[in-house]
Amino acid sequence: MANILQHILANKRGIPVRGYVDTIVKAGKEGIISPELSSKLKPFFDFRNSIVHHYWIISDEKLLILVRENLNDFERFAEEIKHLF
Repeated sequence: MANILQHILANKRGIPVRGYVDTIVKAGKEGIISPELSSKLKPFFDFRNSIVHHYWIISDEKLLILVRENLNDFERFAEEIKHLF
């Protein structure tokens, strides 16, 4: 998701980003995806940063809860950006 959004922001809108979290926030503000979906997906981007930078504090339970409770947001993401291509 981050790579797709970063590509759209940079190549179609000329907007630079500073990392994954900045990407999801700007995508919501720019209307690439809805602000609501941006807010719902942001915890996944935050969690990704925790995995990469602080792997010793990762909770498998937290990841499973995030995915189980928000699985449909991944499908919604695909639907919201489909019209851009």
